[in-house]
Order: sequence, then structure tokens, then C-alpha cells
Amino acid sequence: MMSLILNHPHFDKYDLSSLFKVDIGGAPMAVELARQWKSRVGSHLRQRYGMTENSGKCSTDRTSEPYYEGSVGRAYHSTDLLIVDDNGIPVPAGQSGEILTAGPTTMKGYFKDPDATALTLRDGWLHTGDIGYLNDEGWLYVVDRKNDMIIKGGENIYPAILEDVLYKLPAIAEAAIVGVPHEIYGEEPMGFVVQLPDHDLEEADVLDHMKKHITKFKVPSRVLFRDSLPKSGVGKVLRRKLRDEVLRKTPGVEA
Repeated sequence: MMSLILNHPHFDKYDLSSLFKVDIGGAPMAVELARQWKSRVGSHLRQRYGMTENSGKCSTDRTSEPYYEGSVGRAYHSTDLLIVDDNGIPVPAGQSGEILTAGPTTMKGYFKDPDATALTLRDGWLHTGDIGYLNDEGWLYVVDRKNDMIIKGGENIYPAILEDVLYKLPAIAEAAIVGVPHEIYGEEPMGFVVQLPDHDLEEADVLDHMKKHITKFKVPSRVLFRDSLPKSGVGKVLRRKLRDEVLRKTPGVEA
């Protein structure tokens, strides 16, 4: 939504100087988009992190505290946050792992679904399925969904990081990265973009841009142009739908 506002053809006709604060939820805002918003609008961006399973209360960015670019804030007073590796071992500050939460707002379980409850609630912690890390001051950064992570030749590639690179191109209105099958590496990233009107980007332009910002190994195999990206009811880009679209067109591979 923030991208649509910034790129609206009549954006510059309106005075937004009275806008003091904007709350962001649903999904972390791309760092480049946040920079554009701060530069063009100037209002404080307060990012929050949460989910239905803990009543939406994990962390929040407080206007009275320092602003950490890309962070979704610190834990609520009643919430504990923990970052663990694939073996459930806590990791040090700055290292990415799965985000776990605990506290009085955490659900007791899924209605009539003990298997899902046992998988999500373990040893008093709610396993969010999100990848993130804490800085030395306890501020949380959400990197990506664990299920969206791309594993290419044993190396983890986070779509959100590549998407942020795409947003550095002024002509890009929306961007998404998904993992698609690769016969040697297992998976590889593929990009989908929506460009702004009156721009004429070619795939080679986008790939050349990405090569300047990330290692060659992480550059997408393809970048496809679309008129729009599929979204949920709250505006999240549905990467799974894009991936399924590719898989349906790949012989011998099931979505």
C-alpha cells in the first residue's frame, strides 16, 4: 500500500506535512520503500510485528525511542522473544534464526487441531515460522518467512533481501522473489516485478541492476514483468501463488 501511495500520479499535489505517524503491519516494509517514505513524507513509520496466535502482540517500534531502520521494534512488556537455530538452540544477537514468542497473550492452541498445536507450541514457546534476528539492544528484525526461504546449493537466500534491491530501481512499483526448482542447485530465485507507467524496463536492465548489489550466485535466473502481483486480503504479496504459477508451467514438476 505504501508503494501505491508513493507512486500515485497525484501524490505531489497533496500536503502531507500534518501526517505525524504511520503504523505498518501485515508484513515488514522494504527498507528502500521506508527510505523513500521518510524522504518524501517525513512522518514516523512505526512497524509492528505479531500474529493471530499471540493476539498480534510481539513487538512494536515506539515513537519515543530511537529509530532503527528495518526493525519492527522491541518486544511488548508482556512478551518474550527468542531466536533459535534449526535445532532449537538460542543464537547470539545479530544471527538469524526462527522467531519464538511467549507471554500471556499467546493462544492455548488451535481449535480441535492437537497436531498443529503440538507443532506450533513447544516447551512454552510459540514457533512463528518467521526468520529474524535481534540486535544488541533487543530490537527485532524480521528477515522472511521460513517457508519462503530459498536454498540454492545449500546456501540460504532470503527473498525479502532481494526484493529490497529491486525496489532501489525507481521504475519498480512492486516486486516479489520466489524459489523455483533447479536440477543442479535444488532451487534458484526468480523475480516478478510491476513497473510504473511511462517506464520501459527490460529484463536485462533489472538483472544488471541486481548484479551491482548482490553476489552473482543470488541473482535471479529470470525476472518476469506483470501488471499486478497477487495479494491477500490485507495486502500481502502471495509468493506461493507466483511459485505455483511457475511450477504449473514446468514439465514434470507438481505445484
